Amino acid sequence: PINMKRFLISCAIVLFVAVGAGIAWRVWPESHAFYTDAESIKEPVSSAVLRDILWQPPVELPSQINSDADDYEPRMSADGLTLYFVRGKAGKNADIFVSTRSVRGWREPQPVAEVNSDADDLGPEPSADGKSLYFYSNRDGGAGGYDLWVARRGARQWQSPINLGPAVNTEYNDYGPAISPDGETLCFASNRPAAGDARQPDPNAWTATLR
Repeated sequence: PINMKRFLISCAIVLFVAVGAGIAWRVWPESHAFYTDAESIKEPVSSAVLRDILWQPPVELPSQINSDADDYEPRMSADGLTLYFVRGKAGKNADIFVSTRSVRGWREPQPVAEVNSDADDLGPEPSADGKSLYFYSNRDGGAGGYDLWVARRGARQWQSPINLGPAVNTEYNDYGPAISPDGETLCFASNRPAAGDARQPDPNAWTATLR
């Protein structure tokens, strides 16, 4: 009788556990893994293509940045608070503009007067430390076509731009500067002929390779 009593108690415990587990399985909330930016993005992990879904749809910058003119080639400072861009059509005295951002939003863009010239000034590329501004221009004093230039920041304003010289520039178009974060490597595009290339590119053409 004692063993039977223990058996019945054991059976009751097993039955209770089984019923409890079944109920818990039925009412336990389901979990789903997804990627989100806590705003508009919520994509299941099973279907997410990271490079595709972790970007919000593009939003046009406010009207004080975008104008009725051509506004293009935007470049941000390393801290994300300063935006450089080009305003005006290339070939018609395009200039570099700058706008800074505060808690109230973007300020009215201003031309970078110390850098701009009567020629085209394009492709602004600020260094990571904010002390140099690389760009390309077809202003006087270059080797021909578009050349790469740099302006250094003085105590209060940008100093006069300096041509990067024959180690970088040629009679062809040299343009599109990109400086590495440590400031030691400069990448750019050029339509100069490659080594051993028998062709002679048109110096005014824009077909180019990365240098």
